[in-house]
Amino acid sequence: MKRCAFCGHETTEHICPKCGGPQPVDPSENYFSLLGVERAFQQDLPSLEKKFYDISRTLHPDRFAAGTDSKWKVISVERMSAVNKAYQTLTKRDSLRRYLLELEGVSLGRKEKAEGDSSNPVMPMELAEEWFDLQDAVMENPESALARISAFERGIRERSDELKSRVSFLENEYDANASREALLKIDKLVLDGQYLKSMDRDLIRLKSRLGI
Repeated sequence: MKRCAFCGHETTEHICPKCGGPQPVDPSENYFSLLGVERAFQQDLPSLEKKFYDISRTLHPDRFAAGTDSKWKVISVERMSAVNKAYQTLTKRDSLRRYLLELEGVSLGRKEKAEGDSSNPVMPMELAEEWFDLQDAVMENPESALARISAFERGIRERSDELKSRVSFLENEYDANASREALLKIDKLVLDGQYLKSMDRDLIRLKSRLGI
């Protein structure tokens, strides 16, 4: 149980029930605790949204403009900023997954690729061979390009769907029993799947070059 930063009263709330002071963000808090939800991959989005707006009303800076302490308004803004960041993260599947993995210390040893990074992750040899064969084939016989590329794209979608299904299964496993082994498998699958995103970009460039 934490104590109010202003009056010392025990509280776990955003605002002290005794003195009414908004509480500074504590290093021990995380996005899940800030929003009062379970640490899990599966989140009830309507419930999460309701919690967010309830907290927003509670922490609105105007409520503290005439408070007994001049720091209250500043603290309410800082805490609301943290709550907003938590909400934005937990309502997006990929960002929630990345955050929970980092929170559990699973992916701290690697650097996430920046959005739009054009560098290609290493892809499986089988897929690499299919990709090189596709490029050779469409250059040798441009008339068959559309059909060949469409078939290759279907294969990429199938691989992506399979990967998503495996990740979803493991996320449910973690939510059920907090399995660290499941987290490690999820992290590996997400990394393995980076080549699929890279492949999508390569396909777009190939089609553009062919005028498709």
